[in-house]
Amino acid sequence: MSRTGFKISSLSGTCLKGERRMLLLGTLGCMLSISAVRATPRLENAFEGAFEKKVSVKVSGDWKRKVYYGDWSVQADGSMKAVNLPEEGHGPLMTFSAPIDDAVIECEFMLPPGDEPDRHLRVFLACPEYPGHTAGAVANISTKSFPSGLKLYHQRKGKNRKVEEEIEFGTNPMKIPGGTWHVLKLILHGDRIRFMVNGEEVDGRNEVLDIQKDRVSLNFGKAGGHVRNFKVRSLSDK
Repeated sequence: MSRTGFKISSLSGTCLKGERRMLLLGTLGCMLSISAVRATPRLENAFEGAFEKKVSVKVSGDWKRKVYYGDWSVQADGSMKAVNLPEEGHGPLMTFSAPIDDAVIECEFMLPPGDEPDRHLRVFLACPEYPGHTAGAVANISTKSFPSGLKLYHQRKGKNRKVEEEIEFGTNPMKIPGGTWHVLKLILHGDRIRFMVNGEEVDGRNEVLDIQKDRVSLNFGKAGGHVRNFKVRSLSDK
């Protein structure tokens, strides 16, 4: 059930150009402006403090950060470098926890250059009601389990952590060169979501999104990568 009390059926994501795309985005923008916005606490200075593995660290207001996998370290330019640790069997993963409703999530990221496999960044949100990813956004160069470019999805997992349901909102086969910085933005508002990298985007709508999330995670592929200027703010904040 959506926040308005009306059940909304699935609407797959879009990757459109020209008039049709502008009409869709204009309609979405209108919906965002007339619908009530639920606040999300602001997250800034996300990479301050200690980075001890699986230890919760308070970083900003109501936000707490925890490193689950990989070796994360702050670089001289203020960016965060994530290095895979093969013995862990999982790509670098860092999670930020707080009540998340309508929000804008932003960062810049860089994936390794060359021909190395498993080069991607995934930003996903979860809620306490069920395991899985309430919403997931992937920017991918060379990880075989994802399409090249952008992917936006919802995923529910069972008790054994196996995927039981996945809704793909859409993909965008944009090129994401390695070795250079890219700008990422994820906008959440009720049952609507928009995912943008360097101005290219995928968007979608589904009632499964219209629920309070309790964490947002940064997950690099096993090739690792860099991230900087990671911020979360309420949709109503400027």
